[in-house]
Amino acid sequence: MNTPTGKASPAPQPRGPLRLAAAALLGLALLAYAWWADPDGGALYLPCSFRALTGWYCPGCGGQRALHALLHFRLAEALRANALAVLVVLPAGLALLLAYARECLRGPAPGPPRRLSRWVTTFLLLAALFGVVRNLPFPPFLFLRP
Repeated sequence: MNTPTGKASPAPQPRGPLRLAAAALLGLALLAYAWWADPDGGALYLPCSFRALTGWYCPGCGGQRALHALLHFRLAEALRANALAVLVVLPAGLALLLAYARECLRGPAPGPPRRLSRWVTTFLLLAALFGVVRNLPFPPFLFLRP
């Protein structure tokens, strides 16, 4: 592209790897905090507003405990804290992170963007169903409570 002076401007520098490195450092810092801080120890973990208002467990209740347990390689404890987070949210999050890394390193995928509406709708329905089922007061659903 020519500038008003008639000289060609330098090609823009790719910022993808820098964005990816910054995101990776932030993610590692957050994971380090989640590993170090005990969710039951009164650290900077946020309480669930939905639970405080209604007394019911939301689909995300126990997610922080589940992440903490996973980082300490305690899979059974993580599943007890929040099975939805372990079995659905974390794998989907990892897939999104890999897609983000690919876009940062290679650029956006050619062609029209993929539609995520079906996946988002499915996830929201699954989360709502999980939120209802984990609050049922009888077995076998009691094990879904954090």
